Amino acid sequence: MCNREGRRPPIRALFFDVDGTLVSFATHTVPKSALDALAAAREKGILLFAASGRRAGPLRQGGALGEYPFDGFVTTNGQYCYTPTQEIYANPIPREDVNRVVDLLEQNRFPCLFVEKDRHYLSQTSPRVEQVNCQIDMEPPPVEDFRRARLHPIYQMNFFLPAQQERELLAQLPHCRAIRWNDLYSDIIPKEGNKWVGIQKMLAHFSLSPQEVAAFGDGENDLEMLRRAGIGVAMGNADPQVRAAADLVTASVEEDGIAKALQQLGIL
Repeated sequence: MCNREGRRPPIRALFFDVDGTLVSFATHTVPKSALDALAAAREKGILLFAASGRRAGPLRQGGALGEYPFDGFVTTNGQYCYTPTQEIYANPIPREDVNRVVDLLEQNRFPCLFVEKDRHYLSQTSPRVEQVNCQIDMEPPPVEDFRRARLHPIYQMNFFLPAQQERELLAQLPHCRAIRWNDLYSDIIPKEGNKWVGIQKMLAHFSLSPQEVAAFGDGENDLEMLRRAGIGVAMGNADPQVRAAADLVTASVEEDGIAKALQQLGIL
């Protein structure tokens, strides 16, 4: 959508992936240049959103982003979205598929993470689990009775398994899809779900159009939002397929990629 002069509408909202985009895998922090750039964008009236595979809790309380005052949160790869004051969208995994995973765990245990709105828990731990949590600088989730998942909405599951085992399990979950952005684990979400679906719900709430949005990401779970947003920005550390899907490729998170991109977009 363009205005009468044929130019692109001004950017009114920014959506940021977290790990590898705002937060460095190397330092587990948000660079000062990125925080300063976000503050400058906010001063211009631009709305700021997190769009992450993480669940609500680590974004809302503590963690690398602390209590950063985002205008909204797209969590669990778009399945649970909220503002600081209200829930916007909730799309749990169909009960049939969750129950099937619990059935499989009762037959043969494997490391699976169940993600609720404000709680997450493992069926068991493993070296893969520990390695993933080291990468994102978070304590491993607690190991709890995985049968709890039969009774509560589950917005995402994580299989800490090799790709072949993941495919074998996924074949038994007709309503789910897998997103794998490293060799250690995969995100399991509803088949039609992704970050862009959640972003669309947020845009409707704030009366924004896709052309008024810039989205930033680095992983496979960011592909849809980079392709559909008015401007998709891939970080310099992004996978090749992510870079190819973007309108703009900036520097890595450690090389002030957020600030440099906002300068190129004319926001700074």
